[in-house]
Amino acid sequence: MARHEVLSPKERQVLRAIVASEGDVAHYWPVDEVPAVGDEGNGTQILARVYAPVNVDLAGLWRELGVAMSSASVGFDDSAPLASTRRAITAPELR
Repeated sequence: MARHEVLSPKERQVLRAIVASEGDVAHYWPVDEVPAVGDEGNGTQILARVYAPVNVDLAGLWRELGVAMSSASVGFDDSAPLASTRRAITAPELR
C-alpha cells in the first residue's frame, strides 16, 4: 500500500479486524488466515476470492522473462518474449 493512498471505510474495517486478531509483525499467521479474518471483519468474501491460491509455472515464467539459471550463475536472454518486462523490473530506479 502506497503512503499516499487514502483507505476506504471498508479497507480500514478489514485492517482493524486483522490487527484486532493480533495480525501484526509480531505474530506468525498462515497466509490463508489473513484474508479469512479480513473478510470476517467486513462481512464479505472479497479477500478470499482475490487472494485465492494459484498454481504458477515458475520455470515457464523465468523462461519467458529470459532468465536462465545454472548451478553457479544466472544469465539473461534478451530475445525472450518478456525480456523487455524483465529489463523494466531490474532497471535502476530513476530519481
